[in-house]
Amino acid sequence: MMTIIYIFSGILLVRVIYRAFFTELKTATDYHQRAMNYEIYFQNRSKAIKLMEQAIEKPEFTRTEKGSFDLKIGILYYKMKKLNKAKEHFDKILDFVRKDNFKYMKDISAIVLTYYELGEKDTARKIYHWLRAKEKFDPDFDKLDYLDLYIWK
Repeated sequence: MMTIIYIFSGILLVRVIYRAFFTELKTATDYHQRAMNYEIYFQNRSKAIKLMEQAIEKPEFTRTEKGSFDLKIGILYYKMKKLNKAKEHFDKILDFVRKDNFKYMKDISAIVLTYYELGEKDTARKIYHWLRAKEKFDPDFDKLDYLDLYIWK
């Protein structure tokens, strides 16, 4: 009986790994999920960045989807403490951040913190206010209130 359980567990594990890393990438969500898998399971942010950069080059993705890839790349660079590289990608999406509504995500504060840590405090404050204004669309943006400690020092 235990042998069957081990075999079943092995098959399940192989299937999960295959789906996480080897299936064809078709949608923007597929690319985001794969990048997240590289980051979470292997701590390989560089591989996740390369994957997002490949996605940006695909003509079938919309401007908004490509913006989401730049956002993810910027967040990954921020986590790697490569602030200038993060800023390069955040600069590309500032207009989107200012104008468009999108769902709150945990790491969105990286945009504000990147500009703040690079000494661009006025820009950081401006972006902070743009993001807080999105509370009307998604109340979870109020989770950014902890940034008050940084922004108003």
